Amino acid sequence: MAIKMETLLFSVLISFISCREIPSGGLLTPINEPLAEFPAHPDKCQIVKFHPLAKDVLLTAGNDRLVRIWDLNDTSEAKIVLQV
Repeated sequence: MAIKMETLLFSVLISFISCREIPSGGLLTPINEPLAEFPAHPDKCQIVKFHPLAKDVLLTAGNDRLVRIWDLNDTSEAKIVLQV
């Protein structure tokens, strides 16, 4: 998913992460189709954070007491899963 991180809009849909690209002119019309959507946790996802330096790295934390680190170029599974 070779896209600029500053143009992404993330929404958390219970346990899914949905990624949408914000047009350069701003949000003038609804963005219906996500660029990517993936199940982050089996229960509600509480936290979504980007790595401050590494490109395309996302952290999620959910009610399942798991912290997952994702590579947005391959969201088939979390690259790292930590139990907290």
